[in-house]
Amino acid sequence: MENQRHILYVEDDLDLAILIVKMLEKKGFKVSLKNNLSSIVEEIQSIRPDLLLLDIEVGNQSSLEELPFLRNKYPLIPIIFTSSHTDIETVDLSYDNGINLFIKKPFSIKELLHNINLLLNSTSLLKKSVLSFGKFTFDTECNQLFIDEQSIAILSPKESLLLQILLSHQGKVVSRSLIMQQIWNNTISDDSLNNCINHLRSFLNKDSKVQIFTLRGQGYRLTIT
Repeated sequence: MENQRHILYVEDDLDLAILIVKMLEKKGFKVSLKNNLSSIVEEIQSIRPDLLLLDIEVGNQSSLEELPFLRNKYPLIPIIFTSSHTDIETVDLSYDNGINLFIKKPFSIKELLHNINLLLNSTSLLKKSVLSFGKFTFDTECNQLFIDEQSIAILSPKESLLLQILLSHQGKVVSRSLIMQQIWNNTISDDSLNNCINHLRSFLNKDSKVQIFTLRGQGYRLTIT
């Protein structure tokens, strides 16, 4: 099916997995099911999924342990965790390491579908080479930012990726540690990230409705009002 959204689903509870796969396929999604985390990177590279739906505990393996590497390698793929382990530490650690959503088991099919559609709709624009937000048009291939077809800035490659990450999490907090891991592989100082954020703000201040907020001790949030 043309433009069919593809979900990579990792779940070792076979009965639950079969139910979820059937419901997702009924709603028009293509689903690839794995019951373990082995070779997940190779699987992602092979099928190029639009979204990852991962149970946290998969046999004796942990999606939470794999998450930093997955998020670093695939910064723009939405990731949903599902788990019956809903202690604050697990949930916070999952978000700090880059998931888009944590869904507590048991969950309803309606809840799952609603959140999958929200995430896919919010990230679909980032698969285009030209993005539009607020007054801006952003060409991700040449890293140019436009207003009314007039170029106002050429971003560095890292500024470009940072803007795309913030846009993909629009309205949500993105932690400093996640940004530094995804863009610089934790090899820079805080000052480098601060400079990058300040550069983006200097370009985006031409539209007061587009803002990057700093949340002390948490990270950054891009909002469009």
